[in-house]
Formats: sequence, structure tokens, C-alpha cells
Amino acid sequence: MKRTKTYIGVIIIFASIFTVFILSTKNYNVKAENTKIKISLDNQNITSLKDITDTMIIKKEAGFQAIGYSSDYKENGFTIHTDKFTGVDYSKVIHADQRSKVTFRYNSTIEHGAYRLVLLLNDKRVVEIPADKSKFTYEIPKGDTVVALAGYKAHGKLTFQMKSAEGVKFTDDSEWDKEEAVTDTKDITSLKDITDKMILKKEAGFQAVGYSSNLTDNGFVINSGKFTGVDYSKVIHAKNKGKVTFKYHSTMDTASYKIVLVVNGDKLVELPVNKGEYEYELPKGDTIVALAGYKAHGKLTFEMNSVKGIAFVDDAQWD
Repeated sequence: MKRTKTYIGVIIIFASIFTVFILSTKNYNVKAENTKIKISLDNQNITSLKDITDTMIIKKEAGFQAIGYSSDYKENGFTIHTDKFTGVDYSKVIHADQRSKVTFRYNSTIEHGAYRLVLLLNDKRVVEIPADKSKFTYEIPKGDTVVALAGYKAHGKLTFQMKSAEGVKFTDDSEWDKEEAVTDTKDITSLKDITDKMILKKEAGFQAVGYSSNLTDNGFVINSGKFTGVDYSKVIHAKNKGKVTFKYHSTMDTASYKIVLVVNGDKLVELPVNKGEYEYELPKGDTIVALAGYKAHGKLTFEMNSVKGIAFVDDAQWD
């Protein structure tokens, strides 16, 4: 009897070790699958900063995808914080009443080679701002000049200041609000102009002032001073098909935004913004929670209930 108990004990120990091995392997495979997610922006495959060419910047073909991104004006300049972003931020605009020579001072903790700063002039020319320096003087033309930040998996902080010059200033949020938003060659004059087809093909682009987007435990929070276009940065990865419940709340005007699920890149499911809760069975693979807006401003809080094998792709996995 004693020998039998000994055999049973040995069997239980081996079974426990085998179970731990299987569970550990399963968890590793889930993370390994998440790391295979590729960055694809506006039908452009970007694998390095060099892939974001001057032509792409001029034509606004690079798109924008970010995790933990905030962008705010500071007096006569701006500050950007990002955990990770790829694409181009066109939101910083300088207006000059006449041709003027201006001096820029800037500092960044973003790794060299992960980003570039350029002036996008109104005659469709790109002027590089040297990232290895901290000061740059240039004579900008009359009209609007965009200070564009291009990056590939860039993370860190950028501070940018312009020395005061008569008749030259950054366009703040209230002034930008008066202008017609143009993103990626599409003229958007209302939320209805952002069609399902545009969302699927990633043709709407993205333009924002005072925009921050951060993942939480199992969801995200977005604060926006003003944005037009579509934010595609929130990705849910499902190892298997599963039913989930979304809960969301926003202070944005309901006529200025919509939340849609982009399911496996070829199907759209709109979430009713006036309800605050939605249940859906996600398929295996990746589903994007996309936020579309036209001059939308306010806060959006979005959460998903915990389901085994289904989770938002966090910063480390997206990397």
C-alpha cells in the first residue's frame, strides 16, 4: 500500500510539472503572436524612418499611429510626449503675415534616427530641421508653414520653441477651428464625410491639436483639444473567438465623433455612442477600435471586460 502511494505521488508530481510546462508555453505563444503585428499606415508599409520620404510627407501618405501620445502648445512653441509613434504629425502650423526670418530652438530625448523634424512650406517644399543641433534659422514665406514631426517607433519628449517675430505665430486651437480640415488629400467638412470606405482604406488621415491617447488596464483614455480624421491606434488581439462587452463614456459632442470596430481589416461595426455599452463576439485575430471625428474635442473613456486570450495590445507588444 505504501509503495502504491509512492507511485501515485510521483505521477502527481510529473503531471504538475507537465501542466506548468504546457501553461508556460501557451502564455509565451500568445505574446509571440502579438509581436507579429505589423505597422501599416494609410496603405504604406513603414519599416524604418527612411521609408517616410519627402514625397510621402508632402502628399500626407504616411498616416499616424501612436500609443501614449500628447501634443500641446506652449506659448510660442509646443511640447510632444510619446510612448511610441509611427507616421507624421502635421498639427503644428505657423502663420506669417509676411515673409519673415525666424529662429527655432528645440530639444528632444527621442533617439536620433527614430524621428525627423521638417518644415512643410505652402509651395509644397520640405525643409529639414537638423535633429543633431538645437537651433535653426530659416526665412519662412508668407502664409502657413507646417512644423511636421515624422517618426518610426519614436518615443520620448520633444520641446520646440520659436523666437518671437512680428506677424509670425503658431496657429492655436481656436484659430485652427475656423479652418477647413484637410487630411490626406480628403476634404472633410463634417463627420458624414468620413465614410466606412475611407475608414477601411485608411484615407481619412489625422490632424489634431492638444491630443493625448493612453492605454489603461483593459481599455484606453483619449483627451482631445480638437481633432479631425481617424485614430487607428487601439488594437485588440484575440487568440480565439470570444464574446466581449465594451463600456464607454465621452464628453465629446455625439455629432462630432463615432467609434467603430475594424474587424480583421475588412469589416466595420459601429458602436452606438448614445448607449455607453455594447456586446460583440470578436473573431480570432486583430480588431481595431477606431475613433473617427470632425473637430471633436473632449474626453473618451473606453473599457473592455476581461476575457481569457483577448486583450488590448500594449506598448511593449506593439513594439
